[in-house]
Amino acid sequence: MMRIPVEEEFGGSDFLDADSLKKLGEQVIREKFPDYDGEVLIDYRWKRRGSTTGGNAILGKCVRLTGLARHLSLGAHYCVWLAADHCKAYQFNDEQLEALMFHELCHIEREEPEDEDKPVVWRTRGHDNEVFRAELREYGAWRPSLEQLVTVIRQLPLPMEVVA
Repeated sequence: MMRIPVEEEFGGSDFLDADSLKKLGEQVIREKFPDYDGEVLIDYRWKRRGSTTGGNAILGKCVRLTGLARHLSLGAHYCVWLAADHCKAYQFNDEQLEALMFHELCHIEREEPEDEDKPVVWRTRGHDNEVFRAELREYGAWRPSLEQLVTVIRQLPLPMEVVA
């Protein structure tokens, strides 16, 4: 089981190097994003404390690095960090940490140039959907992206419960 660092390990810093997250990120890239492998450089960190937005915990972030930040990260294109405090508070297991890593890596988009003489472009992309539960309750899948979301949700496997 992956160990989530405790606050004292940060020693007054907001971020902590994370070999375990690097291994996890590289594994997820190999298995789920083979086009990324070796082409995009990612720095992985634990963040001491995540914040909240709109009352929701920010569990992690994928940040595109430029300028000085890219230089200080030895040329990494992105930094992916996971919030140690939130992951610990929610008692995330390895599968949940992998899902969170996958989520953050989904923010990286590879765009092929129209002109083959130009290099591949890496972009940061937003979420496919932003939706309120109340919105779905009141209006259903009223726009195409929500129709696609509902289709995916309907195809999810249900957890099996064995009653003894």
